Formats: sequence, C-alpha cells, structure tokens
Amino acid sequence: MTELAELAASVSLAGSHGARIRASLAAKADTLRGHQIAETEAAAEAATERMTVPVAVLLFGFLVFIAYPAIAQITSVSGPTPERVPLHPPERTTRCPTSP
Repeated sequence: MTELAELAASVSLAGSHGARIRASLAAKADTLRGHQIAETEAAAEAATERMTVPVAVLLFGFLVFIAYPAIAQITSVSGPTPERVPLHPPERTTRCPTSP
C-alpha cells in the first residue's frame, strides 16, 4: 500500500510542479518489480522447504511398495523343500525261516 502512496505523490508532484514524470514512474516501476520478484522468490523457497518432508515420506512409501514383495519372497520359507535323504541307509534285517 505504501507503493501506491508513493506513486500518488509522484503523480501529484508532476501535476503541481511540472516535474518529469516519465523517469520517476520508470524508477518506481523498477523498484516495485524488484520487490515483487523478491517476495515471489521467498514464497517459492518457503513452499519448497515445506514440501521436503512430504516428498521424503512419499519416497519411503514408494520404496516399501517396491521392495516389500522382493524381500518377502527372499525371506519366505514356504518355497519348495528338498527331499530328505538319510545319511545312512536303513539296515535290513533278515529273518531266519527257522526262528519263530
């Protein structure tokens, strides 16, 4: 709002004293543009800082979504199991036909 008051003062000065208004208005416009650009850049930087945590959480969720099935498959024990082969074959006992 102070910028508008300064602009009004410049216009009234030009009207009452015949001062050159073109150079004065160009300087005011450059100043106002500089302030507006600075404010916009500050707002953009603040928005970027606020987005750091949500982006990190989103990235973590995506990695969990991608990595969980692979890790679950690797660590699962429900896969096929090899057939157990005994270390020593069972001993065969033969019966004598004469023993009761």
